[in-house]
Amino acid sequence: YNLDSVVWGNITWGHVVSRDLVHSFYLNLAMVTDQCYNINGVWMGSTTILQDGRLVMLYTGSTNESVQYDEEGIVHQVPRTGMRECVDFYPVNASETKVGLNTSATGADVDHVLKVNFDDDKHDYYTIGTYD
Repeated sequence: YNLDSVVWGNITWGHVVSRDLVHSFYLNLAMVTDQCYNINGVWMGSTTILQDGRLVMLYTGSTNESVQYDEEGIVHQVPRTGMRECVDFYPVNASETKVGLNTSATGADVDHVLKVNFDDDKHDYYTIGTYD
């Protein structure tokens, strides 16, 4: 998300929530470019809440330095597809409970969103469902 423009620069993590994946509510920015390791942008990533209440976050940041803080590099690349990273696969609370985001370990009332982005056509694709 670029707060200032529709062009490259000032890439931050926007913060949007939805109860039904149709109606969205925009909140304050979740992450901004405020560290040496993300000064050129806070790129894609994901967060989840562990069962013990701890928040876990993994993301990609861009810097002016020729260093790599994440030694894993590209997580996944499929030749001739344009896909250069693993698809995002995250749980969505499908029950009536209002207790945060459920994970697969908590039970059957969890749908999952599968998101893949392709560099070739610059589009993101989403689907929602369950798996076993």
